Amino acid sequence: MRISQQALGRSLAAVILATIVTGCATAQWTSRNEGRSRLGSRYSLLPSSGYAPNASSVPEDVVFSKSTTTSLGSGSPLEFEHPKVDAFVFDYETRSRGFFERALDRSRRYVARMAQILTEEGLPAELAYLPLIESGYNTDAVSPAGAAGPWQFIPATGRRYGLRIDRYVDERRDPDKSTRAAAQYLRDLYNMFGDWHLSLAAYNTGEYRVSRTMDREGTDSYWDLMENRDLHRETCDYVPRFLAALAIAQAPEAHGFDTVEPEPINYDQVEVDRSVSLRTIAALTGRSETEIKDLNPELLRGVTPPDSGGYPVHVPSGTKDQFQVAYARMLREARDAQALPVLADADDYRVRKGDTVASVARRLGVSPQALLHANRLKSPKQLRVGMALRVPGAPAPAASVARNAKAAPARTASAASYRVKKGDTVAKVAKRHGVTEKEILKANGLKNGKQLKAGANLRVPAKPKAEPVSVASRKK
Repeated sequence: MRISQQALGRSLAAVILATIVTGCATAQWTSRNEGRSRLGSRYSLLPSSGYAPNASSVPEDVVFSKSTTTSLGSGSPLEFEHPKVDAFVFDYETRSRGFFERALDRSRRYVARMAQILTEEGLPAELAYLPLIESGYNTDAVSPAGAAGPWQFIPATGRRYGLRIDRYVDERRDPDKSTRAAAQYLRDLYNMFGDWHLSLAAYNTGEYRVSRTMDREGTDSYWDLMENRDLHRETCDYVPRFLAALAIAQAPEAHGFDTVEPEPINYDQVEVDRSVSLRTIAALTGRSETEIKDLNPELLRGVTPPDSGGYPVHVPSGTKDQFQVAYARMLREARDAQALPVLADADDYRVRKGDTVASVARRLGVSPQALLHANRLKSPKQLRVGMALRVPGAPAPAASVARNAKAAPARTASAASYRVKKGDTVAKVAKRHGVTEKEILKANGLKNGKQLKAGANLRVPAKPKAEPVSVASRKK
């Protein structure tokens, strides 16, 4: 077979593009073939048996009320009439109706925004319905081969088109960002093939495979390749399936489905400069954790990533101001908690059954943040029955300070602070600072040297020696 210069050029372009990206649906073919179609795995409009309709599937007495392509709009680059499209329309109206209805219902949240992004990228707005057959608009859809999100990107392709994918964030699940990436990929495919039907086939099975098959068969028509079954079975069905889904989505009542009223997701965007749990964000906005998770499906671990530059978070529309005020207060309380000293002689509190960080903090008269900081706890969930909690120090009441001041001579200098090291004794510390053991013990409210612990902060009386103001230990 003789290969034209145009075909040769296209083949070379396919090789170059294939080294850069991997077709999204190459992974999807495997997952669909395995019949996976549950939440969290591959969503498919086809039954798990792999059944695919053909023209003979449509009963002779079925008459379509209007052409399946008229709803695409006059002159649409996706428009094409074929019995295979009619066969899939009939399948969605009958055998696969349940799947299609659920996918169509989810579409109300995403289609308008996706169409806007596609238009901005110079692509047909109708492509916003491609996730109908890719994921059913399920942001959590994941294939066995690792394709994820509404557009079913595999990791390599997602990263190539600028999506962040790591242990904290998977932007393939973000409807806006993944749509932007899909638009760029589809545009690259169209620039390569110059035909949307071939481009969609390449999106499903990979551009190199389509280009190689075209050159082998000597045709530039997807429909010739489809009718001759030159491509894989799923790819032969992919474009008719999409055109059928598109025809119904744009005229649902004509096919017996309820009209889908758009309900676009509205949200405000805020910046957080540290790792914050979605549960905390929900509390700060006064909304449910589920609502916050739905607005941020790309956050895999229920927390914002510990990025030094901060991370943008979506919060329900109208809650931005409330969040910013509450978030600033939370940060201020955290800073105050870090500034509170931890007394070396402070009594420990033994955690009892039923205790929480909040309840213990109320009992001791300190903030929960201060209690967590004093005990180096990252989360209230780390509290365990029997745990000995160190009690954060706090300024003594004014009356108590006054009484102590009357009983003690005035200081001529302020006391110093010393962190106890391993092997230190009261005698060694006293000698190092030129004071007596008795003064060290009295300044820190210690009965004897056995209470000295490595890591504790000791108050060291300043010279000239003076009777120090005793620090009252916090009682349980």
